[in-house]
Parts: sequence; structure tokens; C-alpha cells
Amino acid sequence: MSAAYAVAAGLHLFSVGLVVGFMAITLWALIPAQHLLDGAGYATMEAGMNRVLQPLMPVLLVLALLSGLAATVLAFAAGLPGAWWQLAAAVGVAAMASSTLVINHPVNNAINGWDPADLPPDWRRSRARWELGHRIRVTVGLPAFACAIVAVLLVAS
Repeated sequence: MSAAYAVAAGLHLFSVGLVVGFMAITLWALIPAQHLLDGAGYATMEAGMNRVLQPLMPVLLVLALLSGLAATVLAFAAGLPGAWWQLAAAVGVAAMASSTLVINHPVNNAINGWDPADLPPDWRRSRARWELGHRIRVTVGLPAFACAIVAVLLVAS
């Protein structure tokens, strides 16, 4: 295993693990808790989370995308045994990022403009759309993370 592959694959595992781990916890714990809140509480909490996460998540997603691409190219160039698994991981991360950009990010931007005391009439529909996008991210993100782990294990063995 080359040093370049080790760095790229390590950064990929780190960034994908952080993103997917946070997204899974959000799906399994935070979303059910948010359903206990009224509309104003939900809007306030979601906008607060957006203020914290919107600067961080793009950095982690771009790192996951670029390191996954680099690890994939290096794995195929060196004929490493985990190359196809690395490619599957990179494709999964790209799908996760696509769902984020197409579904979740526009909803987040809308929520950031909401007045919790005067929610739009379709706020529940926006929440459902965001949750659908989030389920897609977790559904493709968890297998992507698993594929990245398998790729590194195959190369290391």
C-alpha cells in the first residue's frame, strides 16, 4: 500500500465516518425527538442546528468526496484488491452529497428564513421532505462507509 493511498483512504474513512455517524444518530434519535416538539420548537431547533452545521458539513462532505476520489484512483492505478470496494464507497458518498444538495440544503435554507412564531402553512411538508432526503443520505451513506472499511481491510491484508 502506498503512502498516498493510505493518506487518501484514511481521510476518506475519517470524514465519511463522521458524516455518516452524525447522520445516523440524527435519523435514529434526533428526528424522533423533534416530532415531540411543536412547530415553533422544531423551527427554532432546526435553524439553530443549521447555524452550527452549515459551515461544517460542506467541509466534511467535500473532504469525503475528494479523498474518496483520490483513494479510488490510487487503488485502481496500483491494482489494489480493494479498488472496487473503494469505488463503491466513493459512489455512495457522491449519492449522499447529491441528496444533500438537491433535497436537504434547499429545505434548510427555507427553514433558516422561517419565523418560529409565524410558520408557513406547509411547514410539516417541508419537514417530511427534509426527513426523506435524510433517510436517503443514511441509506446510501452507511453502505458507503462499510465499503470504505472493506476496501482498506482488503488492501491491508
